[in-house]
Amino acid sequence: MTKHPPYPPTPFYDRLTDLSKLEDGWLDGYGKAPTVEALRRASLLGPALPQGITLYVYPTEGGGVSLEWADQYGAHQIEVMPDGLLSLMTVEQEVRG
Repeated sequence: MTKHPPYPPTPFYDRLTDLSKLEDGWLDGYGKAPTVEALRRASLLGPALPQGITLYVYPTEGGGVSLEWADQYGAHQIEVMPDGLLSLMTVEQEVRG
């Protein structure tokens, strides 16, 4: 199994390093380990996101990586699929006026 090369020492990359160590079955016997492609794509996306946000990084059950944050516009999630394809979901914040 090929592992992703080491990342620079930052909290974001430390989290990706932790995810790269997961093995199949990490979720109560289920859950695929994040693929090298999902980790690679996530490593490129994280630094491109707005500065000053609190970014949460989670493994997905199918072998991908989820990047989640909230800002003044709402809640956002980018799911990096195991093959590196992306899915974006945004829930806009309610505007009161």
